[in-house]
Amino acid sequence: MGKWFTLAAILWWGVAGAQINNWIGPNGDNNWSNAANWSAGLPTAAHDVRINGASDNPVLDIPVGNALLISVINGASLDLNGNAIDAVERMTITSSSIIGNGNLNFGRCLITSSSFTGDVNFKKMGGVAGNSTISGTTTFNGTTVFDNQSPSTNLVVANTDLSDVVFVGPATFIRTASNIVVASRGLVTFQDDATLQVASTGATFNIAATGLGAVAFEANLYINSSVGGTFNIGDTGGPDIFMDGTIKTAGFMGGGTFNFDKINQSSTNANDPFSINTCALTDCDFGGGWTLTANTINLSGSGFNGVNTFQSRFSSVSNCAFNPSGGSTSFTKVLGSTVNWNGGNTFYGPFTYTRSGNGIVNLSNVAGNIFFANANFINTTAVGSLNPLSGVGQTSSFSDTISTLGSTFPVTFSPGTMEIDGTGDRHFNGTGAHTVSNLIINTDPGGSLTLNVPLNITIQATFTSGILYSSSTFLPIFAAGATATGASDISYVDGPVRKVNIPTFDVFEFPTGDAGFYGPIGVEIASGTPTFTAQFFYASPEGGGYPPDSLDIMVDHVSQSEYWNLDASNLGSAHVLLYWGPRSQGVTDPGALLVSHWDGAMWSSPSTVTFLDNMDGTGYLRTDNALTSFSPFTLGSSLPLPANPLPINLLSFTARPDGQNVQLNWATASEQNNALFTVERSADGRIFTPVATLPGAGTSFETLYYETQDRLPLEGTSYYRLVQTDFDGKSAYSPMVSVTRHSTNGDDIRIFPNPVSNLLTIETNDQSADVSLINFNGAIVAPAIHDETGRWTLDVSALTPGWYALVIRTADTVYTEKVLIKR
Repeated sequence: MGKWFTLAAILWWGVAGAQINNWIGPNGDNNWSNAANWSAGLPTAAHDVRINGASDNPVLDIPVGNALLISVINGASLDLNGNAIDAVERMTITSSSIIGNGNLNFGRCLITSSSFTGDVNFKKMGGVAGNSTISGTTTFNGTTVFDNQSPSTNLVVANTDLSDVVFVGPATFIRTASNIVVASRGLVTFQDDATLQVASTGATFNIAATGLGAVAFEANLYINSSVGGTFNIGDTGGPDIFMDGTIKTAGFMGGGTFNFDKINQSSTNANDPFSINTCALTDCDFGGGWTLTANTINLSGSGFNGVNTFQSRFSSVSNCAFNPSGGSTSFTKVLGSTVNWNGGNTFYGPFTYTRSGNGIVNLSNVAGNIFFANANFINTTAVGSLNPLSGVGQTSSFSDTISTLGSTFPVTFSPGTMEIDGTGDRHFNGTGAHTVSNLIINTDPGGSLTLNVPLNITIQATFTSGILYSSSTFLPIFAAGATATGASDISYVDGPVRKVNIPTFDVFEFPTGDAGFYGPIGVEIASGTPTFTAQFFYASPEGGGYPPDSLDIMVDHVSQSEYWNLDASNLGSAHVLLYWGPRSQGVTDPGALLVSHWDGAMWSSPSTVTFLDNMDGTGYLRTDNALTSFSPFTLGSSLPLPANPLPINLLSFTARPDGQNVQLNWATASEQNNALFTVERSADGRIFTPVATLPGAGTSFETLYYETQDRLPLEGTSYYRLVQTDFDGKSAYSPMVSVTRHSTNGDDIRIFPNPVSNLLTIETNDQSADVSLINFNGAIVAPAIHDETGRWTLDVSALTPGWYALVIRTADTVYTEKVLIKR
């Protein structure tokens, strides 16, 4: 009898061992708890419950409805009515709907092409074999929470190619025991906030991480964890992950790994700060900035807008673009270990790298980086080194100021190449000397780099376009084997240049220039390994304290338009080479040229010379004897005028405001075949147009004075230059001078001269104005004196040459103008 009952029970309960209990209601009502509405009475945890079809379907009117398995299929619906269903093993919902504000608890769920109205909480319980899946065209309209508490199986949202799962309301996924997978295939769309929450160690969230599925976040993505966890979002081989909101957290603590691929974030709001163990962002495009603290940060092929702050022990950054829409980026290295960047990155906004932990930092191993804005490198530890240009043969370009301010130890810009490019004027700021293996000056026309640190060049400096401004304190220092190449009228060093420990028999041509002219001087070492410092001045030696009329009997006359200072240390001897070119007009008899040397009292000729005439208006002189005494040099002539007039000898050229006009004056000491002068004006110092023409004196050997006016001057800053044209059509240009005029809000402001060597003058109608000159650190460096004429004057003769800012505060406005101090 017992055996028969067991067999009958098996037949009655089915192969699965569960009695099938079908919904047959309504029978007077559609309550779940009405036993008459069911084929086998009120469902229990031993029943396989089926709600099949679109008739009047049940409303859960008791706190908990129990079932072993529950199926809601073929257009059926179930109204949770604020209560809960417990399906001990499996819940199947296919082509049906659930009316929410309730809980669905199950061992495993299979949801296909269904809809959910209201708020539904899903809880995956127990260790039932097989993943829970959500697929087909399924929509969740209310607030949805999935809590995976199963210790061995995953929850997978969108596991087929045709899956199209939409969360209209907020969605939260809680990884309590096993992993959660979203969009392994198909498409998942979050129209409201999505939350990924980890509640246990060892957790993993995989979001469109197979390359076969896609996710769209139309609102914010929250990532919450108190125990770390791994978050894999996107795949490099898959589609973009579109994100309209920001990445936020309501609580993220300790550990954790972010592996984000191909996230395309349109929001420009900042993402929340995260402190994690490892972060890898690959092929992403973030509209909002990041604040990340991690042990390891790996960034590759990604774009970052907003303000970005990264701190880590290890980092690797390659082929990324930072801040094309503005904002700054900073990286800080802490603790030990080596940091290696492949490079190839572009920084559109200000960039700062701070090395505050031991270990070597290399920032461009495979490719150079591009810095369009200020680049600041801070090295604060002695063990290891900070190497922005770490890749041999790799070029990093800088379009704005370079700084090492804040460093307590040197920054090594080697063994790669530093290229200075872009528009405008920039600085190299810092403390102590720094080293560059290869330097390229390649700015747009009119661009410059002003050194505010000494810069050691160990291999080569290449001058293509742009001026390198230096001073006696902050200058380029070429190592014994270093070379300079490419210098010309559009690219040279304006200021002193040093070459150290030059080997015997070596020749070095100093890439010096001034006022728009390349004026090299060379040395050929005969003995010892001396160090030389050279500077070219496109001006009369008179201004340097070397009167051109104090002449040795062997010298008839010397140039009154150019001279060189050449100083030596580490005693030795050298032949001196002076180069002439178009700037040195008036070389008519090279055989009568002299290397003229100021001996302390007069211009003498310390040596016979060998000359080379290139027959194109250029050439050089070389002293036959090796000299041991070095001081100012210039070109001289042993024959009297008109031989070698050297050249027109422009004594001065000035521009100053005069009421509504600009007054222009110049004087010449001599002229040779001079047909005419043309005064040209420019708004940017690059493109000039003529404003006045005056006839020249032909040939003259007496001082002549000229003047004219610009009666329609420009507002703001104007640049003027003088063009001298010979009868044969050849032309030469004077140094530029500038005048600044402002007429706004009743103020009439005039600033001159600019560039300035000694005295800067400011005129304004507002006699209560406040005038100050500040350096790049924001410190006032020269007091303004208000004299009885109503002018302000600033004595800048003791200041280091370079760029400064003139700030004028009137009753209505604050004006700022750049001022260049030259010697």
